[in-house]
Amino acid sequence: MNVVILGAGRLGGVMGEILKNSANVELWDKVPGLVENQKQLEEIVPKADFLFLCLPSWVLRGAIEEVKPHLKRETIVVSMSKGIEKDSLKTMDEILEDALPEGQRFAFIGGPMMAEEIAKGLGGAGVAATKEAQVFGALDKLFAGPHVYLEHSSDVHSVVLAAVLKNIYSVGLGIAAGLEWGGNLKGWLLVKMLREMREIMKVLGGDPDTVLSLAGLGDVITTGFSQYSQNYRAGKDIVDSGRCCIKSEGTISLPYFLEMLKTEKNNFEFLNVLRQIVIENKNAREVFENLKPN
Repeated sequence: MNVVILGAGRLGGVMGEILKNSANVELWDKVPGLVENQKQLEEIVPKADFLFLCLPSWVLRGAIEEVKPHLKRETIVVSMSKGIEKDSLKTMDEILEDALPEGQRFAFIGGPMMAEEIAKGLGGAGVAATKEAQVFGALDKLFAGPHVYLEHSSDVHSVVLAAVLKNIYSVGLGIAAGLEWGGNLKGWLLVKMLREMREIMKVLGGDPDTVLSLAGLGDVITTGFSQYSQNYRAGKDIVDSGRCCIKSEGTISLPYFLEMLKTEKNNFEFLNVLRQIVIENKNAREVFENLKPN
């Protein structure tokens, strides 16, 4: 079994360590020297049974275009990118459908998969979203072992939307941490966020129950409360520095997500709180003070 991983950052590196127990793994990255003795794409991609895309959302389409000439039809493409494309406002599953060769099998993995925790042997739990049961079966076999537990969902678009939502809303939990909100108010905020996320899911044609699944709530808890999370750190940094911000999937996706919602965006209080802070650079402490329950 041959696995090629594009993106040798923290997630790609950890995936490589896990999967080398069940497959021959080749990592590749655009950054020179990041992968020791790195081979050429045209040498490794044609041999891949699985091609993992462990990349930021804003480079996903370009990466697919680069490997597309070398991709064999039988390869299963696995995306772990979570975000929205700037110009098209397409989600990651829509980019995969659009950019991959017609009929190419693919899956999207979301859920609580914090790379640093997996690297420490603390485990991870993911949702492998794919319309084909055979693709999930192949992934489940590939990940067999104590490190990562996988669930299957055939509702790819809802799982992808949940991943975008959790990134955006987790920035808010980072802000709450930076403001030193206590557990009581954080609990109140989390419930408010989940209710809002479910309503947004309905507006965008997804299944609101996905918000309460491993791909939604499970990942919100991980991303919104972990020191390893870039979204959490971005929220805290907004409070510490007084402005936005650390580049994260959540902060980058927010303006595009608001465009997707069009006029419906005005119906979601907490989403607009984040807009005021992240996009308009309003004072996070003052905005959050007005948000508190009376």
